[in-house]
Amino acid sequence: MTANHRFHPTSLPQLRVVSAKGEPGRSLALETMKSDFYFGQMLFHLTYAGRENQLLCCATPRQKEYVARFLAHVIEWYPAELEAGIAADEALLAYALWSEASA
Repeated sequence: MTANHRFHPTSLPQLRVVSAKGEPGRSLALETMKSDFYFGQMLFHLTYAGRENQLLCCATPRQKEYVARFLAHVIEWYPAELEAGIAADEALLAYALWSEASA
């Protein structure tokens, strides 16, 4: 990606929960909580550059709310996995960014 590349709101895909195989209703981040821990990579993409994160800046209010609710779910239901993956602080940071932006 070049430094001049800019995201446009219409280029941001609608947030969907799908598995690695494309099955609706499942999440790669949740499927790998106890193995490869993809969730840590997802957190990087959700928090990179803080409030200037391009995904955050271009997401619709509905998308921001969805991401914040998903993060809240993971924080509530997977605390041991977050600690084991050394991602608890990053998860809380991501939740703070996305929930603040969706308010």
